[in-house]
Amino acid sequence: MEVTISQSIVKLVDIAEIRESSLNSIMLRRLGSLVGISATGATLAPDSVIATAHLVLVNSRNVQIMNPIPLQLLQRDYNYPEPYELDPRVYAGVDLSRSSIILSTSAAGYSADDVIELVFGYQCETCG
Repeated sequence: MEVTISQSIVKLVDIAEIRESSLNSIMLRRLGSLVGISATGATLAPDSVIATAHLVLVNSRNVQIMNPIPLQLLQRDYNYPEPYELDPRVYAGVDLSRSSIILSTSAAGYSADDVIELVFGYQCETCG
């Protein structure tokens, strides 16, 4: 999933497969001093912005799951390539349309045109 960080509270986009299943991992790239580009060609938000950001996940019953997760915990690189693992029993029925990322628009390197790219792993009964 790719979301533009044009404001301090970024709403996520619904993905039916996630809402109807259970998350088992989340990750995003650690850039360090590099400039990252998403699959659509957008510039990825720098680590200085990620350091201010928290992911708020809400389930289909409109209940916040756990505390907001600092996005820094989800970053992965060659030192930590494995995705951040989640307990699928806790992260079942996540409704991304009710979920958000909260960040600081005054963080060093912030640009309203940048994006955050999240990679979700989920259990899928119909994926084959």
